[in-house]
Amino acid sequence: MEPEEDDDLCRLVCGDAASDGRQVQVWVNMNGILILPAGTIPHGPLDPGGNPRFQRATVTSARAVRLAKQHAGRWIPYASLTTLRLRRPGLVRRRWSATAVERDGASTPMSWKGTRPHALLLWGYVVARRGLDGVDGLP
Repeated sequence: MEPEEDDDLCRLVCGDAASDGRQVQVWVNMNGILILPAGTIPHGPLDPGGNPRFQRATVTSARAVRLAKQHAGRWIPYASLTTLRLRRPGLVRRRWSATAVERDGASTPMSWKGTRPHALLLWGYVVARRGLDGVDGLP
């Protein structure tokens, strides 16, 4: 059995995702989703086995807000999230896609080429904090 996870411990969903036409990295922790330009938080290559557990960074909510402002990124606290739509990769593009919709109507699209564990990581964090009714699409 693993020890309980620190709320500020972020895990990398994807280091080379795309959002609004930009290359970004997507991180999640128990407080929210952090989307930053690619290369903002240094990380090693993703585990070839597709296990995102090894790519971690400690990011408090205050630091996430600062990083998002400083690097023109997005910090989406789960409290502001109304839905997350997650779509499996198609046969041609082989990319996962997700759209986070906030209470103020702002939506943030994300897409990445990756493995099922990385999509489950994003979905799992949102389910853990927002409940099943806040997520459309099960990877």
